[in-house]
Amino acid sequence: MSNATLVITTHDDQKLEVTPNIGDTLAFESTLRKNKAWGSLTDNAMRMQFFRAWSAAKRENKTDQTWDEFSSGEHAAVDVSFKKDDDESGDDDAVVSLGESIPEGQPTSY
Repeated sequence: MSNATLVITTHDDQKLEVTPNIGDTLAFESTLRKNKAWGSLTDNAMRMQFFRAWSAAKRENKTDQTWDEFSSGEHAAVDVSFKKDDDESGDDDAVVSLGESIPEGQPTSY
C-alpha cells in the first residue's frame, strides 16, 4: 500500500491533501474486524481508501468529523483521489480519480 498523497474533496468543494501511513491502514483493518457486516477486505477497496484518507485527515488535524459524518450524510466527503506526482505532469494541482485508468469493454474471465 503506497503512502501517496490523497486529495479529499469535501462537501463544500474544499480540497484537503493528506498522506496516509501504516497506522491509518491498520486502523481500517481493526475497524473492518469490528464491523463484520462490511464483508472481507477484498470487498472493501473503496471504503478502505476513503477510511485511510479520513484517518490521515484526523491524525493531521484537518477534520474533526467522525467516520460516519465523513462517509455519509449532507457533510460527507465527495471524493478521494490520488495526487499525481509532479513528474507526471507540469500541473501541481492535478489529481487522478480512483478507477480512472480502468479500461472499458467486456470483462474478461481468468
